[in-house]
Amino acid sequence: SYFLDIGANSGYYSFYFTDKFKNLKIRAFEPNIDAFNKFKKTLSKNLFKNVEVFNFGLSNSERKVGIRSMIKNGFVQSNSAVLDNTHKFNEEDFEIKDAILKIGDKIFNFNQEKLCVKIDVEGHEIYTLRGLFNTLDQNKCLLLIEISDGNFENVNGFLSSIGYQNIFKSQYRSDYIYTNIQSYKR
Repeated sequence: SYFLDIGANSGYYSFYFTDKFKNLKIRAFEPNIDAFNKFKKTLSKNLFKNVEVFNFGLSNSERKVGIRSMIKNGFVQSNSAVLDNTHKFNEEDFEIKDAILKIGDKIFNFNQEKLCVKIDVEGHEIYTLRGLFNTLDQNKCLLLIEISDGNFENVNGFLSSIGYQNIFKSQYRSDYIYTNIQSYKR
């Protein structure tokens, strides 16, 4: 029924899914204003009526945060990560901006829907998942998630505890697919 693009960046996955599935309702979330503006610009140049994009991220609490985007060859990259105290980085190599985070379960009131959820939040996975607990628990979901290094055990444990099984791991990247659809067979 819905594709939720959490950490949408400039919208690649949203545009791919809207092109392939014309009746799919797409909700995209991107806290980085630069990536959000690129997404909106592409959206305005096309006639996609089933895509909504929001300029905030999803987490387990509502708050204003700092996000960092890497500077490469003099250009600020569009992907970003929430600043926290666990990662050291050279501030000269990053641009820091403010962003808003909201609780996913306060945004959605889905019940017994079929959802495809993509999460690419650069290390913020467990917080995003915790904020989506009811959404993940009360719906049939296929979850495409990039899990940052060092977060796998925590994320996998959380998903397993709410009845999700890992059905795919990319051999090239930290990308996984989980589902709570019991009829799925490997």
